[in-house]
Order: sequence, then structure tokens, then C-alpha cells
Amino acid sequence: MLEPAKMRWTRPDNVLEITTGRSRPYTLNKDHTLRNAAFVDTSNKIPEGGLISTSDDLSAFAIALESNTFLNSQTTALMWTSQNTSAGQATGYGYGWEVRTGRQPGTSDILVLLPSRDFAVAIMSNTDDIDVTPMAETLARAYLAGTGGR
Repeated sequence: MLEPAKMRWTRPDNVLEITTGRSRPYTLNKDHTLRNAAFVDTSNKIPEGGLISTSDDLSAFAIALESNTFLNSQTTALMWTSQNTSAGQATGYGYGWEVRTGRQPGTSDILVLLPSRDFAVAIMSNTDDIDVTPMAETLARAYLAGTGGR
């Protein structure tokens, strides 16, 4: 099992701060040209958003979740289990965690975890009109095919 790395760059976003190395967010126009994404102050949206990170840190987070060094296995299982309404319909939310893809202007990001396979895919893009889900699914399928589905 991999040892989890430290998340060195993840922190609450401060939209007034100059962040060295930060990618500018873009939106893809219908003619496939880029324009600056709409400004959204996400700094007040923690934990729903409001964080800035790197792909290395997102990968370290996945390793910490899968190795139960971030939370214990029982809490992690609850976090990933979609809760139900009183009518019995799935909400798509676990305990404090959305169990589907989210977006905000200027980004397309995904973290796919297959805890039973000790596998994760982290993709981050600074363009909001990119569907990163098929890329993550292709990588997951390739990994599973290479391991015989184990």
C-alpha cells in the first residue's frame, strides 16, 4: 500500500490573493475559442468548493482516503454512501460528500475512486466545458483491464 503524501498546496481560496502558478480559468465558446470564465467567488463555499489545489494534492487526498489514514474505514464508507429521502429516493449525497461530479465556472475536475481496487484517477482542467468523466472512465477501464479486473 502506498504511503499518503502530504497535501502541500491545498488551501482555502482567497480571490483577492495573487497565487503564483495558478491557472487562469477559461470557458470554451461555441466556435471553440476560449474566453475568460465568469468570476465566481467560491471562497465562502467550503466544503462545497472554495479550495484551490493541485493534481498532486488531489492524488495524495485519494491515497489518504483509500488507505484510511484520513478517516477510518467506517466513516469513509458512510461518506461514499448516497443517503435517501424519506420517500426512499437516493439524494446523490453521502455524509458531507457529493457522490457525483460537480463543476464551477472555469474548471472541470474529477476524482474517481475505486476503493475496492486501490485505484484513483484525478483530472483537473482549467476549462469548464470539458467533459473529464469519459477520460477518467477510460483510464479506470484501462487499469482494470491491465489488472484482470482485480
